Amino acid sequence: EWDEEYKKKPSQSEQSRKKSEQSKKKSEQSKKKSEQSKKKSEQSNKKSEQSKKKSEQSKKKSEQSKKKSDASIKNNRKRKSKE
Repeated sequence: EWDEEYKKKPSQSEQSRKKSEQSKKKSEQSKKKSEQSKKKSEQSNKKSEQSKKKSEQSKKKSEQSKKKSDASIKNNRKRKSKE
């Protein structure tokens, strides 16, 4: 009778093996998740760098156009003073 009960229960080693497999799977999943989040943060960093560059470029452009308009204003003044 005791033998039958013993056979019904899975052996201790079998249970521990299953548990270790599950924990292994969990650790692999968490590893994948951390890698994905790392990639995401890298992408967002790249995006912020790009937007930073864009804003710098637009700043330069606006400065150039300001210089041009200032120069044209000066030229107009020179012309008017000559007349």
